[in-house]
Amino acid sequence: MRIDYLSASELISDSANSVHVVRMSAAFAGLGHAVTLHAFRGGGDDAAVRAHYDAPATFEIERYGRDDGLLVRAIAQARRVGLPTGPAQRLAIGRFAVRHRVREGGLLVARNSEWLLACLRPRSRFVFETHDPPRGLRDRLITDRVLEHPGLKALVVISRPLRDAWAAARPQIASRILVAPDGADAVADPDGSAAQPRDATAPFRVGYVGHLYPGRGGELLVDVARTVPEAEFHLVGGRPEDVARLRGLAPPPNVIFHGHRPPSEVPTLMRRFDAVVAPYQAKVAVSGGGGDTVAWMSPLKIFEYMSHAKPIVVSDLPVLHEALERDRTALFVPASDVSAWADALRRLMRDPDERQALGRRAHETFLARYTWSRRAARILEAAGATS
Repeated sequence: MRIDYLSASELISDSANSVHVVRMSAAFAGLGHAVTLHAFRGGGDDAAVRAHYDAPATFEIERYGRDDGLLVRAIAQARRVGLPTGPAQRLAIGRFAVRHRVREGGLLVARNSEWLLACLRPRSRFVFETHDPPRGLRDRLITDRVLEHPGLKALVVISRPLRDAWAAARPQIASRILVAPDGADAVADPDGSAAQPRDATAPFRVGYVGHLYPGRGGELLVDVARTVPEAEFHLVGGRPEDVARLRGLAPPPNVIFHGHRPPSEVPTLMRRFDAVVAPYQAKVAVSGGGGDTVAWMSPLKIFEYMSHAKPIVVSDLPVLHEALERDRTALFVPASDVSAWADALRRLMRDPDERQALGRRAHETFLARYTWSRRAARILEAAGATS
């Protein structure tokens, strides 16, 4: 079956959504389908995109520019009549470029409602995925038109609270809402460092992988590092301005900033860590530093940690209990309690058997529920499009 994946991501970028759409495209292709990923044009050519994301050549990539002549004119017109230029720009790209590359007869899987609206035809079959709750004008003008189309097979969301929000706002489609948390790729040789004897003189390596926007816990980790000087804290990710903000807190020497790394390099870094952390706070910003996703998020890093069989320490936030179980697959601690974070990490430092058990059980749960391939299969099943 042909699948056109309409993303709202820029390739290449440092956003988690770009990793998500590349991995899902690979997963659909791995199930035997002919997949084309449609995305915004970032830096580099297609070969650079595949190298950056370690993406296989099993699916096609189409990228679209934001500065083509027709689009520039469309944005100018939108400004003249007072329309929001973001949705207008995406609609213009969908109408003038994406629509002409999408052939009828296949399945549309979309995270870009504007491109989806531009590509819909009377007999279209499609799945729409959103990681946000219902919003105001944009949803009334665009998303509602998408959800009212008879070709809608499923609305995919990433958590139960997000499902509940959409079901309350759009009860007519409640039965077609699928909760599909984020995922990760299965690791061929998940790291066994948690079970290995450690050199007593070597520092205990605590890893964090992801952005450092406000609410992601970077400030807390700096404070925890001061409390646990015998451990090293490796922060992988973060835009330069966010790293600079944390450096401005005068972190101790046991905090090591690695900056943003391509997804293709993350597995090598992950294998060096003895434990990993997800210190989300009570309010969690999204890309760009705004918004708040704490009520409905499904963080990629959680599943990447599980895929590597790492012992996880995580903030005790309700939505994170959807994927992790207390003291079975992770240690939960109060989000902003520095002493509790320090105690949890020292507990793991003292007990290699617990590290091994936590990592093993998390990995088993991951394989059973949270691989990209399983996620793709669930979406296709909900769409009635398994062949």
